[in-house]
Amino acid sequence: MTLLTPFLEQAARHPTRTALVMRDGRTCTFEDLHDRSVDTAARFRAAGVVRGDRVLVAIPLSDKLYVTLIAVWRLGAVAVFPEPSAGLAGLVHAAQASKPKGFAAPGWLKCLAIGFRDLRRIPINLPASVLGGRAGSDIVEPVAEDELALISFTSGSTGTPKGVLRSHGLLLAQQNALRPMMEVDAATSTDLVWFPAFVLAELALGHTSVLPDADLRKPAQADRERLGRQMEHHGVERLLGPPALCERIMGAPAPPKLKQIMTGGGPVFPLLLERLGRWAPEVAVTLVYGSSEAEPIAHVDAAQLTRADFDQMANGKGLVVGHPVPEVEITIEDDEVVVTGDHVAKGYLDPAHDEGTKVERGGKTWHRTGDAGWLDADGRLWLLGRKLERTDGLFPFAVEAMAQRWPGVEQSAFVRLDDRPVLVIAGDQSQLPLWKAKCKGIGPIELVQVASIPMDRRHQSKVDYHRLRDLLRSQTN
Repeated sequence: MTLLTPFLEQAARHPTRTALVMRDGRTCTFEDLHDRSVDTAARFRAAGVVRGDRVLVAIPLSDKLYVTLIAVWRLGAVAVFPEPSAGLAGLVHAAQASKPKGFAAPGWLKCLAIGFRDLRRIPINLPASVLGGRAGSDIVEPVAEDELALISFTSGSTGTPKGVLRSHGLLLAQQNALRPMMEVDAATSTDLVWFPAFVLAELALGHTSVLPDADLRKPAQADRERLGRQMEHHGVERLLGPPALCERIMGAPAPPKLKQIMTGGGPVFPLLLERLGRWAPEVAVTLVYGSSEAEPIAHVDAAQLTRADFDQMANGKGLVVGHPVPEVEITIEDDEVVVTGDHVAKGYLDPAHDEGTKVERGGKTWHRTGDAGWLDADGRLWLLGRKLERTDGLFPFAVEAMAQRWPGVEQSAFVRLDDRPVLVIAGDQSQLPLWKAKCKGIGPIELVQVASIPMDRRHQSKVDYHRLRDLLRSQTN
């Protein structure tokens, strides 16, 4: 098997089934995707791309993106995927770090790239994809499971974006780990997919992916009415998106055919689950916990959570994310979640980034997530937030979940500032005396009120603690 085997099987079984629905309503069948990738692979090979070469792929979310990725993997080449939220800076960083041989991008982006030496020096200029027509032979280069398939970059929320190395075997293992939670009873499902990487799992399952008519970098500002119309028009049954998108779409009526929401990419607080339950009582909600280096780690259906679970989350025990998936081994070391498994990335593009995050033990590579957590008596994982923010025995998610329920609170963040525990709140300033009184009930915490708390640039669903610290220091200077 290669990474492409599940997709190729779906294309053979269901050639006329819709694989992708673009934001403008155009559709692409599994056969279209297959045939265009054949032709694109032939063009890439003719241009000089061979097995093991790295190809920088900078194509917006579209059918062209997935045609190009499949074409790259047909040749046994390596796709380099920059961090989208970092813009041109992220593209240049990906080129500097990975030294690609080919550059696949739309014409307008290549014109901009002329101004950047690291992009200008990439030897082979490739089309964003071609229309198809089966001009080339059906190439599928045989590769070993440990051969590199993808280099993607983290969001850089804790420093410079790191290149995560994923082999063919690792990506196959990731698809297999996701399969149980993404399979449906019906032959297929029509899903609106916010996460570009999850579209690959959808293609492997033979599902139809609707690409959102929105800016993926700004889920919290998405046009909810437009998304609602898109989901209703295409009969979307499932939504895969970050918590910020879930918050946003609740301002419009629930799409009539929506059956499930799968959410991750940031903490899912109990208030969000309660609001989703009121907004669409018949829609199942699944929480998925993972990271760029290990996806998935754990998941839970909200319907399985008890009143006692909600009470514990509201009273500082953290956020429950469910049982670890069978494919992962997990341990808690000094409050930190540490994992290993076939779908857990074994290293970074720059080996220097492995220090402090990778541990070799028992012939296995373990990944330190940086997240604090604990396992309950039933073996379920509870998250407490970033371990580095732990202060005086207090953790971010524990304090933030409590503060979210205080009157007038719109945003809350617990941050370690020069070894001092600080609770930052955005909301109704008239409630400040009440917030201070409640703060004293938790511990010796300094309370700071701000206009807005900065969120991560990728999914706008988790606090950007680095930017928040900079904001707090600027206010005191």
